[in-house]
Amino acid sequence: MRFNPIADQHLEGALGHALQRSLAVTDWHYSLADISALDSRLEMHLSALGPAESRLLLENREQPDAAEVFVHTALEVRQGKVSVREPRFNQDPRQRLLEKYVVHALSWLPWHQVEQVVADLMAANNPIMQAAGLTTCQRHRQWPSAISGFEDPAALADFLRAQDSDVQARAIELVCIRPDLKSLREIFELTWDLDTIARRSALCTIALRGCTAYPECNHSAAVTEMRSLLITDRGMPESQSFCDQKQLMMMVLGAGEARKAIKELGSGEERSVRLAAQCAGWLGIPDTIPWLLQLMAIPEMARVAGEAFYRITGLRLDQRPYEGDWPDGFEAGPNDDPDDDNVEMDEDENLPWPIQHEVGAWWEQNRSRFKSNTRYLLGFELNNEAWLRKVLVLGRQRERATAALELAIRNPTEPLFNVEEHGRRQMKKLGIKRLPSEEYRCNHIEAGPDDTTWMKYLRDSSPFKT
Repeated sequence: MRFNPIADQHLEGALGHALQRSLAVTDWHYSLADISALDSRLEMHLSALGPAESRLLLENREQPDAAEVFVHTALEVRQGKVSVREPRFNQDPRQRLLEKYVVHALSWLPWHQVEQVVADLMAANNPIMQAAGLTTCQRHRQWPSAISGFEDPAALADFLRAQDSDVQARAIELVCIRPDLKSLREIFELTWDLDTIARRSALCTIALRGCTAYPECNHSAAVTEMRSLLITDRGMPESQSFCDQKQLMMMVLGAGEARKAIKELGSGEERSVRLAAQCAGWLGIPDTIPWLLQLMAIPEMARVAGEAFYRITGLRLDQRPYEGDWPDGFEAGPNDDPDDDNVEMDEDENLPWPIQHEVGAWWEQNRSRFKSNTRYLLGFELNNEAWLRKVLVLGRQRERATAALELAIRNPTEPLFNVEEHGRRQMKKLGIKRLPSEEYRCNHIEAGPDDTTWMKYLRDSSPFKT
C-alpha cells in the first residue's frame, strides 16, 4: 500500500531520526543540544503520522528493525492503542531484542503517556514484560509502587526476589539509579546467592550506592569482586541500565588498584587491550598517557587510545594538526566484499584518527600541568563538583555520562541523572533555558571550572545556579 508523498517522507524521516537517536545518545561527538535537535525533528515527523502508517511498519515483518519498532510503539502509545498482549512480548527468546526497542520508545515518550502501559507490563505473568516495565521505570526514575494502576507497595521487593534473573537484575538496577536504604539492604543480603547476571547488577549498585550513606553495605567487598570479574572475564556484559559497570569500577577503585587492573588488561589479547585503553580514559590519571601514545601507532587501537587521551587532557583530536586520515589498507567494520564474513560494526566509527607525533609533541609541552595519580576530565581535575555540573550541561554525551556517575557517587542519596532521556526533559530537570552554539559550547568547556559565564544559559531556578 502506498501513501501520499508527504506521509512517505515523514515516515522515512521518523525512521531515520529514531535510528540516529539510538546511536547518538552514547556517541562521542553529540552534545545535549544535538540530542534536543534530534528529538524535535523526530517529534515533528511523528506528529504527521497516523494509524495507517503505524500498521504499515510491522505488516508482513517477521523481524522488524529497531527504528520500525520504536516508531510503531511511539505511534501506538500516542494513539492509546498499545497492548501488552501483542506478539512482541511473547515468550520467544528472540523477543528480548524487540523488548529492548519497545523500551527505548517507552523511555523516550513522556511518563504520563506510558504509565498505564508500564503498569500492565509489570502486572503481567511474563518475565519479558516485567523486565520491560522495570527498565522503563528505571529510565523514567519512577518507583513501581508509585505507579497509578499498579498499587502494590511490595512490588519492588518481589521483583528483587524473582525467579527470572533478568527481572532481578532490572529491579536491582532501578535501586542503583534511585537509591533506597531498605532496598539496598535487601540487595546486600541477596548478592552472594544471585546468579551471574543479577550478581553483577548487585555489585554495581552496592559499589555506586553502598558507601558513606549506607555503611552497612559492604562497599569494599563489592568493588574487589567487580575488579576480579573484570580481569577474569576480560570485561562484563553490557548492563541494561545506563550505569556502565566497567566505567563505574574505574571510578570507585583507588588509583593504585585501577592502574594495576589496566596494566593486567593491557597485557592481554586485542579485546583486552582495547578495554584497558577505555579504562584509562575513564580513570583519568595522566600516568597512563605514555602507554596511550604508544597505542596510537597501532591502527586497531589508535582511535580508542585517542579518545582516552582526549578525556584526560581535553585536547580535541578532531582538528588539525592532531587529526589524521584513515590509514591505507586498514579495514574496520563490514565492507562490500560478499565473501567477507565480518558483519561487526566499527566500534570506533566517528572517532578521529590521532597523529601520534603531533599529539606526543603537545603532551611534552603540557605534561607539567598534570599531576601524577590525580584524576582528570577534559583537562581539569575531576574532584570538583562545579566542573562536573558544567560538563553535565555542556559536555558531549560520553563526558556527560561520566559527570552524571561521578555526581551520583558523591551524592549517594540522589538519583543518577539520565543523559539518554528526551532532550527537552533533560533541559527542564537541569534548569536550562537555552543551549549555546557548538563554538561557544567548546569555548566554555575549554575555559574550565573557574569560568562561570556559562550559567547565563540556566534559569534562576536551576539546581546548578550559584
